[in-house]
Amino acid sequence: LDLNWEKKLVDHTLKAAIEDTGNRIDVKFSGCSSFDVSSALSRGKNSVLHFSMHGKSNPTVAYFEDGRGGLHYFGQSQPDEIELLFKEHRDSVKLVFLAMCDSEAMAREILKAGIQHIICCKSEKQLNDQASIKFAQQFYNNIASGHTLKKSFNDACNNVKLSDHLILLPDDQGESYHEVDIFFEETAEDIPELFPKPSEFKFPPQPEYFVGRNLQMYDTLQIKDKNRLVQLTGPEGIGKSSLAKAVCKYIYDRPLQFLIKPIIWLDQKSSGRQYSEPFCKLPRLFEVLQSEDNTVGYCNEMSEALVGQQALLVLDCRKLEPGAMTKLGTLVSILFEKTESNRVIVICPPRSNFSDKYARVELPNLTFEKSAKLFGRRLFSRNPEFLKDCSIVNSSKELCSLLVPEAEKRATNVHAYMSKRCKQIFRTIGGGNPKEIEDKADSMKKEEFDILIRLGEKPEFQSRLNSRHILELDIVKNKDEFENAKQHSDPQKMEDYYNVVKELESYRSKFPTQTELAKEAEKLAQRLAIEMKKGNWGQAKEIKNYLCKNIQPRLDHEKAINYRIERTAGQVPKEVSGVSQSSTLRKKNVKLEEEIKKSRAELEKIQNHVLNAKQRSIWRLILVILTILMAVHANQVHPAPMLILCLFVMFMMEVYQIWLTKNDCNSIIPSSTALHPQVNKDPKVQIPSKSLRGKSPFQLIISKRLSIIDYSYGTSNDKYGIVCATNETCFPFCGGVDMALSEAGGGGLEEDRMNLEGKKSKLEGIVHPIRCITGNAQIVGPNIEDGNGKLKYNKVTANYIIFAVGPTYLPNKTGSEKDILLRGAYRASLSRAKEKKLEAVGFSLISAGNRCGGNLERPLRIALEELTAFKGYKELKQINICAFNDDEVEMLDKIVQDHEDFRHRIQFETATTKKRDS
Repeated sequence: LDLNWEKKLVDHTLKAAIEDTGNRIDVKFSGCSSFDVSSALSRGKNSVLHFSMHGKSNPTVAYFEDGRGGLHYFGQSQPDEIELLFKEHRDSVKLVFLAMCDSEAMAREILKAGIQHIICCKSEKQLNDQASIKFAQQFYNNIASGHTLKKSFNDACNNVKLSDHLILLPDDQGESYHEVDIFFEETAEDIPELFPKPSEFKFPPQPEYFVGRNLQMYDTLQIKDKNRLVQLTGPEGIGKSSLAKAVCKYIYDRPLQFLIKPIIWLDQKSSGRQYSEPFCKLPRLFEVLQSEDNTVGYCNEMSEALVGQQALLVLDCRKLEPGAMTKLGTLVSILFEKTESNRVIVICPPRSNFSDKYARVELPNLTFEKSAKLFGRRLFSRNPEFLKDCSIVNSSKELCSLLVPEAEKRATNVHAYMSKRCKQIFRTIGGGNPKEIEDKADSMKKEEFDILIRLGEKPEFQSRLNSRHILELDIVKNKDEFENAKQHSDPQKMEDYYNVVKELESYRSKFPTQTELAKEAEKLAQRLAIEMKKGNWGQAKEIKNYLCKNIQPRLDHEKAINYRIERTAGQVPKEVSGVSQSSTLRKKNVKLEEEIKKSRAELEKIQNHVLNAKQRSIWRLILVILTILMAVHANQVHPAPMLILCLFVMFMMEVYQIWLTKNDCNSIIPSSTALHPQVNKDPKVQIPSKSLRGKSPFQLIISKRLSIIDYSYGTSNDKYGIVCATNETCFPFCGGVDMALSEAGGGGLEEDRMNLEGKKSKLEGIVHPIRCITGNAQIVGPNIEDGNGKLKYNKVTANYIIFAVGPTYLPNKTGSEKDILLRGAYRASLSRAKEKKLEAVGFSLISAGNRCGGNLERPLRIALEELTAFKGYKELKQINICAFNDDEVEMLDKIVQDHEDFRHRIQFETATTKKRDS
């Protein structure tokens, strides 16, 4: 959300309308915490209350700020909290504008509080940020010019083409209900000041583009609350001053949340500024630090000026010498001794710290993805003609998608296993340093841009290289693409894929196989024993360090990769060297396809033969009838015996012809076992046979339009569970069923999820625990009642919850290894259910939402195959597949109808429970 641009545009539009009409409109901006909203409602009469934030279909939860830079689920603790917030002040506001996606449900909750008019986004509709800003600009221009609410709304919708997305509530009060003036219905009274007037202390303007620093900004705000001084460190051009400016602006716009006043920015240019008492001597800070005079006197003056204040001092020390930084340390120590509530942010010089005893936020390079976004925005704002002449990309977002592969989005530096293409692109756009990225964008010429686009179109590694197995799979995939390009006679693509294959093959020496690593580890262990026996302690120490730091970690990693594939695939993987298992399977599939083609050709011959035989039979019958008629006419023989004899001969000839055709078919067409021998040989995959139809030990039911949160089975004495798709951290970072389940489960479920064992992994600058790897499942529970009869998991009634991690499918990509991981997730979930002896299990569809890559059929077909192949266990009575939305229901119905075994095995039922998650 570009909140700053929206704020400037709305403010400019209203001021322009005021100048044209001569009317008065007061505009106030603030953050969006529950305290800010309550203050705005209670401290004066407001014509319009405009919300700009992210939205969700849950009508009882709003995404407010928590006052510390984080997120607050307002309404989660009390379902009618949103209604109560507006109900107390329903007479103080005429119009509420919810500029957020999918906000109709929340708007109808606010409508219950008595608010007269509400503009919102329709249910299950997404609202583009730029379109929302254009609508707000047009709407406020119309309404400030004196038009009625309904006319202003309709004109803005038609101009921006948002009639299908926005709605004006209430929509059941007649045509004339919204024909009212909002701003000028009565004489405006003086509105009390909700927020402090602009300060005389001006900090530098915000950077034009602030990209990729939200985590560091959040860390700075959090650390500031717990530590009186925060250091911003990093190399030159990394964006330390931009981060400090953004933090200052964020705090300045939310004075009621942070209670900081004033914000004072001091740098080497501040000596000429004039401040009022008692801050008039503060601008001399950098003169004192760079002089040879004693700083104690100035320290006392500065402390006296800040006593009793709650100020935030931002000190831009990027050009200070080490000696001046030492003086600054003394000054800050004296300031903290004599004052209590002041905070300091120090922007440190490149590659140096102010002091080790104070907290610091170190700024890394921007990720590859964020670098491409910043580069694209800067480039197209300076050179808009580049977009007009380019047919490949139409925006900075499309440029980012073209340049950055999925596997390298989070890379912050050029690393050893990055492809030559990515290395060249990353260096061309600035290499992650914001200053260099902007300089590269400003200096780029049209010819260089064309070369960059051509480089982006070249093929790329399909996986992030971290093991020999992944390397070999990637080689096979690119060889297949090379053969495909060869079949289509595309020399350019052939050359590109050939170069990628050669580059991948050059990495084989850097990724030894598991066997090679084990042999090398064994040799080093023998050498270590020999050196220890000889008493060469120094040499033995070097060998041990090399073994522990280089060989053993790589061996453990390769074992882990193979173990994951072994467990998820249900079979022991073969050692990969030059050819992988997928290559062997492809060769088998090619042979099978050739056999099938031959069989079809032979079948066509037989069909033609049968058709010709029928035609000959008809002609023979006609000929016999004509012969009988001629004989009867010549000899006056009675026709009945002759006709019966002819018909008998014709019948025997047809029987003989059918027998010949049947023998020909059996001799030519191979059986399904001969064509697909692996079906009966793999003990892990069981295809339901016709003899088992209707005799399975458990029921398999597809429940239409049912959320797993609402899934229940039997009575309170029955033990059942639900399966929820999640990510490797088992923590709901984004929306979907996982987030909805977390909200419904409350603190008890969150505590159990956090207690799952796992390992640490650094992701986006924050250390996250990996509690469940992709292709596996974890279980939490039991969900028992406390002394008051309240369930531990709040609104969730299931006894156990299984969290399964499925893979993410890429759009328009094939991935047999993703299928293996998805099958592993279903099998692991069923194993967890068997461990707890659950009588019923409700499955959400794993990898079927945003993770399906646009191909919903693939994960759903795998789900049905795995669940129908499951043999069950003694206690299991029922498995439900919860298809929540219409797309899932339609696709499941199509798959079941196309598969005979599925039709006999699976039942459909329509749920009557209410939707809860999206």
